[in-house]
Amino acid sequence: MLKGSYTKYFKFQSLVTVDALRHIDIFLHSRCNAVTYNFETSDGANYEADSINDIINYPNPSNAKIERISMIGLKEGKYVSHNHIIVKFFNKGKWDSSASLYITDANSDEIAAISKELGFIIEQVKADYSWAYSRWFLLLMNLLLSTIITISLYTYIVPLIKDNNTSWWMQISILQMIILVPLFFGFLKVIEWAYPESVFNIGAQEMYYKKLINRRKSILGTITTIMLGVISSIIVTKFF
Repeated sequence: MLKGSYTKYFKFQSLVTVDALRHIDIFLHSRCNAVTYNFETSDGANYEADSINDIINYPNPSNAKIERISMIGLKEGKYVSHNHIIVKFFNKGKWDSSASLYITDANSDEIAAISKELGFIIEQVKADYSWAYSRWFLLLMNLLLSTIITISLYTYIVPLIKDNNTSWWMQISILQMIILVPLFFGFLKVIEWAYPESVFNIGAQEMYYKKLINRRKSILGTITTIMLGVISSIIVTKFF
């Protein structure tokens, strides 16, 4: 029987819930003799916990919110360089990954079974807004912003500078970049503000997440109103 180790990193945006932590804890206890816990907070503190309840009951205030959780299943009842299963959840904006799974000193059947079951549980913390960070969505928004800006410039600015100005197209191109670059980066900041890459939905952050939902509705409504207003204005100017 083959024996080895397994490592997987999950890079989606995450919403770490109490249910997911409990499910992982139950699974680790079913496979291991003991489980140890550790979590790190945004104020620089690093805590050891005796049980998953210590993490779940942590107040999780905004000035010291959880940024990393580690759950280590020990097959021999002690931490050594082998015989363990490690599940970690991270603040993706700080550590690049949102979760990781390590399995060491296991045979091929164990690796297949554990990685499948734990991987499924970990996948459940994937935030439903992960699409907002996909390269295709960002490319689409860039193209949409570019199109709106280009049409607006050619509708309102070109007629004012085109006469007796042989370099008008260059001036328009420069103006387009001047407007588009900060606008696109501003859009990215709005995405990060309304759709944070990682949320540990524990303690005070549960209320924070509820506020985020209302914040998104307001942002989507505002962006939609602005875009429709600009498009309507262009259509009226161009065709009526």
